Amino acid sequence: MGDAYGVLLADRDLLLLQLHAYAASHDPLIRESTRRGFRRLWGLVALLSGRTDEQVKDFFAHGMLLNVIAALDATALDEPWARCCTPVLQRSAPAAQAASGQAR
Repeated sequence: MGDAYGVLLADRDLLLLQLHAYAASHDPLIRESTRRGFRRLWGLVALLSGRTDEQVKDFFAHGMLLNVIAALDATALDEPWARCCTPVLQRSAPAAQAASGQAR
């Protein structure tokens, strides 16, 4: 599942749309739609992975970190904090590029 998420992170527009939805959740309609989507996604991850709620929570927490790192394009930075946060993204970048038809 983590490798598949790396492919999704390669779609910058989709990533930024997701982050905008969270940021715009002050609007009741957007908030309800975003909650509904997150609820569905949580259930799907729990069902497909067979993991505990705590493990699913950790998966989503790590995923949100990856979202922020990708949105900041931190893989392009040679700074200690960025290097610490980007190994997973760097490992999955070739698979993501292959799936999206991009070359580095």
